[in-house]
This record gives sequence, structure tokens and C-alpha cells, in this order.
Amino acid sequence: MAAPEPKPKESEQMQQNKGSKMLTILVIFNMLLIVGLIVYVVFLKKEPEAKIITEDGKMVSKQQQDEEDDKTKNEVGELYEMKGIVVNLNEPGGTRMLKVSLTLEHKAEKLKDGLKKRDAQLRNEIIIYLSGLTYAQTIGVSQKENILKVLKKKINDVLVEGKVRNIYFNEFVVQ
Repeated sequence: MAAPEPKPKESEQMQQNKGSKMLTILVIFNMLLIVGLIVYVVFLKKEPEAKIITEDGKMVSKQQQDEEDDKTKNEVGELYEMKGIVVNLNEPGGTRMLKVSLTLEHKAEKLKDGLKKRDAQLRNEIIIYLSGLTYAQTIGVSQKENILKVLKKKINDVLVEGKVRNIYFNEFVVQ
């Protein structure tokens, strides 16, 4: 009588070992691939540069614009004065008044004529905004800074060519 051969069982066991080794290798390979992709996305992949349009109509990167702003930060641009704006504040009885004079700073040469042409529109926006303020909204440094920020936005919304860089109070009197 012939005894059954043990080799086929050993052969099956070897194939199972090879299969589990192959599975282990594939799992490790996939893990390394995933880790590599994460490292690439998080550390190596660079975002495309954001492009913005300058006052001159040129398209530049955000970094170039920031560098240009740093260079011109200390330079004073062209100035346009708006004197003697007087409004009644939004108070019961209407007894309080606000008188302001402003200087608008810009750097675009073509904006100089635009400010003159739109003087009436600019004054209208300023008067409407200021006359809506209460006495409490006009006192204190933070309130004045807020007024300047809002006025800058309103003025720049009216302007077609160029933008105002800064607005300065020459006079600010509340009575």
C-alpha cells in the first residue's frame, strides 16, 4: 500500500505563504503610496499664485502687489482736498452738527481729473453717510477709523478709474 504523498500539502502551504507574503507586500506598497501622496499634497504641492488687477489695469501676482505696496507705503501720493462738509447728526431734535474736511490720497494720475469730475457725487455720498451717524458713532479713535474705512469704500465705489489709497481728516468738529 502506498502512503499518500505529503508534498501536495506542503505545496499548498507554500502557496499560501507566498500569497500572504504577496498580500503583505501589496499592503505595505499601498501604505507607502498613500503616505507619499499625503506628503506631496501637504508639503510639496504649491498653490498657483493669485493674480490681481492693479489700478493701472495690469495683472500682477499678489506677491508683486504686496512688494509694490511696501515700496510705496511711505510715499505720499497725489492729494485732493474736500473742505467744509457740514451735516446734522442723526439725533433727536437735530441739535448736533458735524463738520469735516477731508484729504483723499491717490497715486493714479488719471484719478486726479476723475475726482474733480465726480466731486458732487463724492460729496453726496459723504453727506448721506455722515448725516446718518449719531453723536456716539463720531466720538473716539476707533469710531473715527471706522468712519474713514467706510468713506474710503463709498468713495472708491463711485470712482471709475483708479482708487483712493487713504483718506485723512483735516478737520473733524462735532457740536
